[in-house]
Amino acid sequence: MTAQEKGLLNSISYAGVILSSPLWGFLADTQGRKKILIISLFCDGIIGVLSSLAPNYSTFLALRFFNGFFICSPGAVVYAYVGEFYNNIERPTAIVLVSVFLPIGTLALPGLAWGVIPQTWIVTLPWCSFNSWRIFVVFCAIPSLVGGIIIYLCLPESPKFLMNQGNKEEALKVLRHVFVVNTGNDPGDYMVESIKEENSAERDISNNLPNNSCLNIIKNIWSQTAPLFQQQHILMTLLVCSLQFGYYTCFNSLLLWLPEMFNNMAAYSLFYDGQTASVCESMRAFVVSIVDDTLYQHLPGNRSIWNYESNSFTSNSSLIDDIILSSSSYGNQSEIAECDSTITPETFRNTLIIGGGTGAINLIIGFVVRWTGRKVIGFVFMGVAAGSCIGLDFGQTSEIVLVLAFLFVCLTGVSSSLLNSAVVDIFPTQLRGMAVCLTFMSGRAGVIIGSIMIGALVDTNCSIAFYVLAAIALGGFDSAMFLRLYAPYLVLTGLTLTRSSGMFDYQQEYCYSYLVTDSRLPTTTNTPGCDNKLRDTEVAPTHVHNTRNPRPKNFERKKRLFDQRPVNSQLF
Repeated sequence: MTAQEKGLLNSISYAGVILSSPLWGFLADTQGRKKILIISLFCDGIIGVLSSLAPNYSTFLALRFFNGFFICSPGAVVYAYVGEFYNNIERPTAIVLVSVFLPIGTLALPGLAWGVIPQTWIVTLPWCSFNSWRIFVVFCAIPSLVGGIIIYLCLPESPKFLMNQGNKEEALKVLRHVFVVNTGNDPGDYMVESIKEENSAERDISNNLPNNSCLNIIKNIWSQTAPLFQQQHILMTLLVCSLQFGYYTCFNSLLLWLPEMFNNMAAYSLFYDGQTASVCESMRAFVVSIVDDTLYQHLPGNRSIWNYESNSFTSNSSLIDDIILSSSSYGNQSEIAECDSTITPETFRNTLIIGGGTGAINLIIGFVVRWTGRKVIGFVFMGVAAGSCIGLDFGQTSEIVLVLAFLFVCLTGVSSSLLNSAVVDIFPTQLRGMAVCLTFMSGRAGVIIGSIMIGALVDTNCSIAFYVLAAIALGGFDSAMFLRLYAPYLVLTGLTLTRSSGMFDYQQEYCYSYLVTDSRLPTTTNTPGCDNKLRDTEVAPTHVHNTRNPRPKNFERKKRLFDQRPVNSQLF
């Protein structure tokens, strides 16, 4: 494949994500988080298996589009689903810890590929040759199928969604089940007997859905999306979408191309007897040669060597055998006589290091964020990431490039995870699924643009791609400042629980939040049912932390924090 074809293949699944995001957001907000997760995971797994049997590039490209179409739902809805099982204090940590599985996947994939792709066995089928890379695609589909089974058998529906639908009894059953799983106690020990109903004005629109014709579904999707662009939410919607666009453009776009870059740097060093070169120099060296309408390829990554001293293409028959591709003209579809799946061990090793390191940093940040706050981390990380991306243009060894690439991918990825947790906090229940899907749609649009941009520039103007990504990272750096100016507090909604035991009275005495406000808030007003002062709150916001201990962990410190930083929100 040419660099342009690789760029299109890298980005086509994200096109499916973009087109399906409004649909999945609407369905998650109206039909339930669990049901949509199960359906989309099973469909993604089945499409993944079918794509391993694709007979040609075009069919494979189309199937990868539908992979993106279905994987959009679990990739976005899971954050709303998980976040609705936690209170404000623990939610950022929970969502960041869920995001740890993204770099774990980045770590597992090259390890799996290292063991599978170099295998030389092949099974000839009537329509294709089933070789190692195809079985690798099958392995990649298995997690979706397993995840769908686990959710179906083991996990409940979101209690917040059930409450928003008016199913108070079902929500209470889910909360009781969570209590039993967390504590190991009997269901009868759970002391919450009733759940106070939320403001009826904020009920989900699915309660009044008309018939399910195609036109009505489109209208309902729009009615679920439109409130995000009304006066109350439009600034935050545009801000989080632009931030996610930038984060994903930086994080995923470069991550998709790193194996190619590492592979070419290693091959360059091998071909030139240990000489080193920057990423861009090694990528320019492995350019496509067209001679008499025949495309010759010589090295891993399907490139010929351009010798700058002799100003001509050269090859080394002792290292690589030529692979001849017949092509009527460059850029048109060609019939590939042989597929070169040679990948250097350094490529697998470096990708494993980046995936493992990113997972470790996500894990650490998941615990640190409760002390530093999300904005500070995002602000600092994007500034450092921009400098790292610029440094990639100057790194002369694979070790230096590995460190800089790790910093860039890791810091932008962690910033994206923190933004996901903020989105769950910012938007109310009936809009949360759609809001998360819209932000992910914006992020996937960034991946498409970034991947195609790198594919177009990587062989000729590689440096420009790095500087563009650095500029986008600096945009995220600036947006963090903008977020602080225009979002001095987070608007939160949630359940209000009541107990029959007097143990709960002491918890109702104080209502607090953690690092979600700005000290420049206007004067607050009294809130019914809570001795502290909150602003624009319609129901008594309370926390249930531990059914046996009326005082949550670090209660006095958190109370002092609340007294110093009043909240404009309902808490849950």
